Amino acid sequence: ATDEAGVVGRCWINVIDAVQSAGAGKAIIVAGRRSIHDPVWPSSSFMANKAYDILRYRGFTDDSIYYLSHDVTSRVDGVPSPLALHDALSGTAVVSSTDPALWLILVDHGRRSDGSGEFLLSENDALQATQLAAWLDEFEISHPNCSVNVFLECCYAGALTETLLADYTGGRRLAIGSAGASEQAYFISTGMVSFSSTFWTSVGMGQDIGEAFGAAGSAMARFQTPVYAGNPAPLIQPIGPDFIAGGD
Repeated sequence: ATDEAGVVGRCWINVIDAVQSAGAGKAIIVAGRRSIHDPVWPSSSFMANKAYDILRYRGFTDDSIYYLSHDVTSRVDGVPSPLALHDALSGTAVVSSTDPALWLILVDHGRRSDGSGEFLLSENDALQATQLAAWLDEFEISHPNCSVNVFLECCYAGALTETLLADYTGGRRLAIGSAGASEQAYFISTGMVSFSSTFWTSVGMGQDIGEAFGAAGSAMARFQTPVYAGNPAPLIQPIGPDFIAGGD
């Protein structure tokens, strides 16, 4: 559109059909917090919501994203807990037997626990990396054609990624951690400066996973060293289907 002064405004629209959208797979997002007074919560909420928004932009529907958060909004499906996450990974209610991929996105505090790491879901619940690895093993048995991509935005994320891949031989699992096994993850300006923020911005621009990882790693290199382990195939793929950008 052009106004009287000749200024041009453009509107870009992603055109994604139902078949392409279904081919994106499913996502489970978990935004945990340490307590109701957790000073990190605004950052965790921002980063989890950004992941949700970018996945929607890349072709995921609201029904294909299962969102656990301590925020009470229309996009949220429940409150984070071990039972809620286990239920989401069990059976086919959230992820069907024909879905090609699952993105499991965990955003909150991480801790080292006996060297394996754990992720805080709430004030009273922490998820051990060994427990999550066992749940993913069960998931892959019931979903033999689904690749699993785990994205961890938390302190000591590398300790969790190591555990998730330690005894794994299936070849269909990728784990991305925002910080090394002995490093804290930095969330600056309410999460706007973070590994997650740059990663999901890059994904929204159409970069593949490897490119987004590289961009986010470079952005946060002064503070932390992101890691990944496992199946390298998704690193050369974008998240979601290709799309046609139409405008004017």
